Amino acid sequence: MFIDVDRFKQVNDGRGHAVGDAVLVALAERLSALVGDGDGDTVARLGGDEFVVLCTSAGTREELAAEAQRIMDRLSEPVVLQDGSEVSVTVSIGIAAADEQTEAPLLLRHADQALYAAKDRGRARAEFYDPTVHAGIESSARLLVDLERAQVSGEFSLVFQPIVDVVTGTLNAVEALLRWDHPIRGQLRPGDFMPVLEVSDLMHRVGDGVLREACAHAATLAAQGTPVPVHVNVSAVELGRAGLVARVLSVLDEVGLPPSMLVLEITETAPASAPSRTWSTCRSTSSSSTGPSWPA
Repeated sequence: MFIDVDRFKQVNDGRGHAVGDAVLVALAERLSALVGDGDGDTVARLGGDEFVVLCTSAGTREELAAEAQRIMDRLSEPVVLQDGSEVSVTVSIGIAAADEQTEAPLLLRHADQALYAAKDRGRARAEFYDPTVHAGIESSARLLVDLERAQVSGEFSLVFQPIVDVVTGTLNAVEALLRWDHPIRGQLRPGDFMPVLEVSDLMHRVGDGVLREACAHAATLAAQGTPVPVHVNVSAVELGRAGLVARVLSVLDEVGLPPSMLVLEITETAPASAPSRTWSTCRSTSSSSTGPSWPA
């Protein structure tokens, strides 16, 4: 079993690393006590908030599932800190069963792939390795790692597509389009990476960068005598994020771009995914005389 604490970064960021360490110690002690019940079972911490359990005493899939549930139930109980406060976390578990020919590295890899499936399907759950479906999950997980590196390394860039009146030839606006300047594969279009990026928390950081750079470009064009609005796509992840309106207004103020010069285009996946309260906020803001102009 490959065990990972769900959203553990939020514990470290919100409560501090000392609290995070205390939570990990408590979880490790609980896990060791549980695994100690089985003859020959072993528990290890791989690093960070990742643990591995070798269950030699479980003989069937049903027994493995029951053991995983027992672990999830015990580890999800609140951790009481020295000051009396509590921290509650959940864990996700990937399970891989071995036969006599399975080597340890492959078993770990399969359990890791099953863990990604558990995370992808909502967290706080256990999933068995399934070779028919987990290859794609592993590929997405690797792509997400590459995307995180790309964001840190500054590999994302924007190109600006003109929006022209076909009758008069007048430049009416420009649309900001994201590109990934991959060091090996060259320039990649959104279709090559956006499905993975859109469902990750990384979308917030990338979206912030796109919004700021696009607005700064429009402000530069206006200063050079070409005042045209800039269109920026907003994904479902960004639309459902708290503080979207304040963030947009802050960027506009930072780069000196009038609100009427920004158009936020809602992506096709957003209406089905975003909470209704977000739509209400956007509607009320777009109708305000002082808010940004957001035609969809």
